Amino acid sequence: MPVLQRRSSRLALLAVIYLGLIVAGQFLGVSTIEMLGWDARSGPDGTMHRAIMAVVGVYALLMMMPFMPAIEVGVALMLMFGADICVQIYLATVGALSVTFMIGRLVPVHVCAAVFRFLGLRRARELILALSPLDERGRLELLLEHAPRRVVPTLLRHRYLGLALILNLPGNALLGGGGGIAMIAGMSGLFAPPLYLVVVAVAVLPVPAAVALTGGGILW
Repeated sequence: MPVLQRRSSRLALLAVIYLGLIVAGQFLGVSTIEMLGWDARSGPDGTMHRAIMAVVGVYALLMMMPFMPAIEVGVALMLMFGADICVQIYLATVGALSVTFMIGRLVPVHVCAAVFRFLGLRRARELILALSPLDERGRLELLLEHAPRRVVPTLLRHRYLGLALILNLPGNALLGGGGGIAMIAGMSGLFAPPLYLVVVAVAVLPVPAAVALTGGGILW
């Protein structure tokens, strides 16, 4: 099979898998909202606290999964329970995105290189192997050296601001969701863990804070 045809077949397979993950994530997200909302509301009053904690636990797991619309799930849960759950949702979001970020930092470089090799992305594979031994500053300088001159350098220099914006972008499940974005940020090696934690803590604060201050009325 010619190289170009083999590469096209692999990219087509990747596109099918990508679309499948998005559809599955959306379906699972909607199903989870319906299931958790019904279970928590239908229990006796004495079990409400345990039900809410179970809901938050499942939400945290969803947040860690790539391509899950976890942000939308969190908003839906706050819509259901109001101020009673906003603090737990906030802490679960920050915790889940931090854990996923650290998982991304632990992914071996050779795994990413193998994926790019399978897809026939030779330049991407060579770039990631070149970035591997460098620290955060070295990686940034190398990427700026090879990046197109217009948009990409600006995005790299303001990557923390871009991360905050993309985490709050509606429909970011198309880009991997909160979990996928956090994992990619960790794998890139371009984000210092302390600064990443600060950015995430601030980026996900507005909605839960607004719910806490208004009692949930702002979402209606």
